[in-house]
Parts: sequence; C-alpha cells; structure tokens
Amino acid sequence: MKKLFILTIVISILLLFTGCTRHYVPAVYPLKDGMAPIFTAQESPCDSYGKSNFEKHCWGYDHLNCLLGAPAFRGDNNVMLINVQESPCTSGKPDFLGCLGPYHWYGDLKKWTNTASTLIRIELEKRGFEISDRNPRVLKLSIRHATIHQGMFQVRAIVYLTVETGDGYKQEFIGDNSSGWSLYRASSGAVTRAVGAMLSDKNIITYLINKPLDEFGVEDDF
Repeated sequence: MKKLFILTIVISILLLFTGCTRHYVPAVYPLKDGMAPIFTAQESPCDSYGKSNFEKHCWGYDHLNCLLGAPAFRGDNNVMLINVQESPCTSGKPDFLGCLGPYHWYGDLKKWTNTASTLIRIELEKRGFEISDRNPRVLKLSIRHATIHQGMFQVRAIVYLTVETGDGYKQEFIGDNSSGWSLYRASSGAVTRAVGAMLSDKNIITYLINKPLDEFGVEDDF
C-alpha cells in the first residue's frame, strides 16, 4: 500500500512537470463596434465616396475616427488574401504557445492565419470589396508568433499578424486580449484585435481603396 502511494505521488509530480499536450485553432470572432469603423453609402454625406484620395475620403466623413487613427472606409476593388505562413512551422512541428496548469498548448499558425484571413474577408465584404483574383489588390498574411499566459484571474493571449500589400508595404499588428473565461476566448479575441488594428492602418486603407493602375499607368475601373 505504501509503495502504491509513493508511486501515485511520483506519477503526479511527473505529470505536473511534463504536462499534457493540447492544440487549439482560434474561432472567428467578429469585430466589435469601433475596432474598424464602417459606414454605408446611405449613411455617408461624403461626396468622395469611392474615390482614391484618402485624406479627402477621411476628412469628408467621421472626423472623430480620423483623429483616433481609425477612419471609416469603403471600396469596390477586388482583393486577394494570401496565407504565406508556413505550416505548421519551419521546424515541422506546431508552435508552442504556453502552459496553462498542467497543459502545454500548441498551435498550427497557418490555421491561425486562416482564421485571420476569414475575418478580414468578412470585414472587407461588409465594406464593398470583393474577394477575387481578378486584377486584385493583394494582401499577404502571416501570424508569425502567438503566446498565451496564465494570470491570477485571467488568461492572456497575444498574436503577431504580419501583413504585406501588393505594393510592398509591410507591417506587424499585435492583438493583445485577456479573458476571465477561457483560453479560447482570449486567443480568438486576440486575432480579432490584430485584424481590427490592420483595418485601421492608413497605408493599408489607402492601398485597398485606390484603383489599380493599368499597363499605361492609368487607374483601371474594370
């Protein structure tokens, strides 16, 4: 009996230090109001709707959001979203995210990037864009790193979303989110926050709403 008790203690200690492996892919959580403002043609008094001049488009409507660095925008260009994240990663194994209790959490960041891509598609379609490979504006997406952290009362998740436009602009957007409920809410919300930051970036908005140029350097209206 004593040997069985000692064996149980040893196994418990080993489990504590070695942990169990868990994998997770974030769900698509929609952006909340104000993360990346949107207006409709009927709501906007701006006569520059659909034009390529960012400043005129921005200052013609929703002055407060402009000051906050998150201008409302719409467009009608085709957009192609490309997931350039390697799967699962360069080591051939899922990325280690962090530990919660006895569990070691891992994630395939290509699948995490797919979640971001799906959310971006939804948000762009709300704003009048079409996801298509026909003469598109191109966005290359990659969640290159993600972490989770156990706090006293909350779980915190941080994701790093890199976006590169077809004209070479490249920027990293950090989604930092905490949840008192679960790792799942924390991680999904972190992806949503990163996408919201991307859709508030002036250079990306300008690239998306500007008409692509044809071979003669003239705006192509299709």
